[in-house]
Amino acid sequence: MESKLGLESLLALVVGCGLVAGGLIGFTSAVALFYVLTDGVLAAGIILIATLFGLWLVDLAAGVQIGSAKNEFARAEDRGSLNLPLGWQLLLGLGLGLGFLALAMLGLGMLGWLQRGPVIGLLLMMGLTGLGRLGWWVKATEPSQLDRVASKEMEQTSTRIEAAKAEQREVHQHDGLQWRELVRRAWILGLMPFLAWGLLGATVPPGLLWAEESRGYDVLEYHLQVPKEYYQTGRISYLPHNVYANFPMNAEMFYLLAMVVKDNAYEATMLAQLLNTMFAVMLVVAAWWWGRSLHRWGGAVAGLLAGSWPWLVYLSGIAYVENAMLLFGLLALLCWLQYESTGRSSGCYPWRWMLLSGLLAGLSGGCKYTAVIMTIGGIGGALLVRVMLSRGRSWKALLVYGFGAAVTLAPWLAKNYAYTGNPVFPLGYGILGADPQVWSAEQSAQWGKAHQVSDGDRSWRKRLDRLQERVLLDPRMAAVMGLLVVTRLFSRKRERADELLLLMWLGQVVVWLTATHLYARFAVSLLLPMLLLAVRSLVFEPRRMVQWTLVGLMVLIWAANLRTAYRLYQDEIVPVRSIMGVTNYALIDPEASNPWAFVWQFIPPQERLLMIAEARAFYMPHNVDYFVTFNRQPLARIIRETTNDEEIIRWLNQQHYRHLLVNWDEMDRLRRTYGLEPEFTRELFHRLENEHLALIHHFTYSSGAIFATLYEVRNYE
Repeated sequence: MESKLGLESLLALVVGCGLVAGGLIGFTSAVALFYVLTDGVLAAGIILIATLFGLWLVDLAAGVQIGSAKNEFARAEDRGSLNLPLGWQLLLGLGLGLGFLALAMLGLGMLGWLQRGPVIGLLLMMGLTGLGRLGWWVKATEPSQLDRVASKEMEQTSTRIEAAKAEQREVHQHDGLQWRELVRRAWILGLMPFLAWGLLGATVPPGLLWAEESRGYDVLEYHLQVPKEYYQTGRISYLPHNVYANFPMNAEMFYLLAMVVKDNAYEATMLAQLLNTMFAVMLVVAAWWWGRSLHRWGGAVAGLLAGSWPWLVYLSGIAYVENAMLLFGLLALLCWLQYESTGRSSGCYPWRWMLLSGLLAGLSGGCKYTAVIMTIGGIGGALLVRVMLSRGRSWKALLVYGFGAAVTLAPWLAKNYAYTGNPVFPLGYGILGADPQVWSAEQSAQWGKAHQVSDGDRSWRKRLDRLQERVLLDPRMAAVMGLLVVTRLFSRKRERADELLLLMWLGQVVVWLTATHLYARFAVSLLLPMLLLAVRSLVFEPRRMVQWTLVGLMVLIWAANLRTAYRLYQDEIVPVRSIMGVTNYALIDPEASNPWAFVWQFIPPQERLLMIAEARAFYMPHNVDYFVTFNRQPLARIIRETTNDEEIIRWLNQQHYRHLLVNWDEMDRLRRTYGLEPEFTRELFHRLENEHLALIHHFTYSSGAIFATLYEVRNYE
């Protein structure tokens, strides 16, 4: 008998785990299970298509030659390429394929080809060529007739030897080996609750989760709203009313893809969110594969630590960008670590690893501006220190890394430059400026003031208090993992890579303290070096007593993460799921979400509506105008330039606005925080209400307090 579990056993275990997760989901919500089995399968298919196509990109970037039978890394002297096993090719293909698909959607959008035909054609092309690449690999690795004969003889000899050894072993020893193999693979069972809760969160309509994120305010304002506008117009263009559309949007390109594939922005929301969840799942798979390459138990350690992060459950419930950012960032870090290890063992510079690292880091930066500093800058800074501390080392690897990052980040910088005159718009206005028709010094000052640390947190003492409160002691961050990091630093087998990972982590902490407004979510990039240090601390520790201590800590971390994720599930997912059967369930609670679905109970959907002090427009139809607080509202200029109320109403009629929706609470909040045009006041609209605006409906909280009002604009001739 084999002492190791075969492929059939592994597949059976995966299927069994899937049934466990499906049972947990179905027990809570049959609707959620339906979406997982439909849109979830479609999301997995899109990921698979991108991965298979990405194999070609791996060939191009890494000069891959087919791996040896032993699946070992080697350097082909004739081409300076890397000999990669298929698993690593698939892992790198995942990152490069997803990056290509995101940038291809950007290209199609810039050309005005955001229709189902071109997008479906793109997916078919990627899928067919990816299958061709996989078939080429199978054919190229198929042994010759002579190899098969030799292999058969070796197998027979090996079988006889193993049979002789087996006769000398006791049955209980063999059973012990089987048991250890089962435990080594059964770790995935510990992740099933996290997977189920993440999928349950992903199948909650946008705008209901989470309270800390103001019920997904940013999702309804731009993460889904901007792709919806691109989809409705059929092209990617400059949006003068939404400055956030100028952020790099690799993750949002997948939400746009979902809308085009579904041919409906609203029906695509579950597919978009499940794609976001798939990024988290792929992050766990990547961590598992890397850990498996280090040690026989490394895969279980890395998979369990990565998959039990409460942050992944949290981020799967909102269509944000962090899951994609973390996936690309982790792959970039793994390539950098591979460079570190192969560079010493081969005595040469395997610079292609740094090219891959740069390409993937650039894709991470293309998801969120903070990753440009924390991921691109973090790896680049560590590499710079590495080069400076190593005598005789060239700068080639650093330059190649920078080139790779520039290649994948450049499309977003070029888009911004073409539309605004500033490649990192709206950042860097003081140095790079911007088109005066797009941005002004006043708007830049308003942006800077809104995104700086609050007055009460500006001292270093307060900043460190926030670091402790929102990062180190945040249960979603699993700060207990820091004990593993410390243990690794005092390990007898500590390596320079560990010191550089710690340096990167410390640099990210400094960036969070000085360059962000101290939101807990902005610190999720810290999870990546923490994970890598934690896994290395456990699998490389030679002392058995310390190993068992670390295993105990890992179990405690898993238990703490389970408790945190369960509380998220109980506190927010379960209450939301209780209302899933209600019509317009995404918007039924005005205190918890965007209530604007009720607007169309009072006015015909075809009539134009202007929203004042309200930017959550995702659930609104196409003929609704809004302006985020940093973009200048034309109505404010009209109010400022005239003292005649009739002129204001005449302008509204000329623009064909038949209705106004004014959010009083948002008006007050924005004036206190991000800023709002001073022309918009309660007094103005109350004055206009007497003669020029007809009251249609007051939107109220359950307490009866009015938070928004819908008006009809009277005709003025």
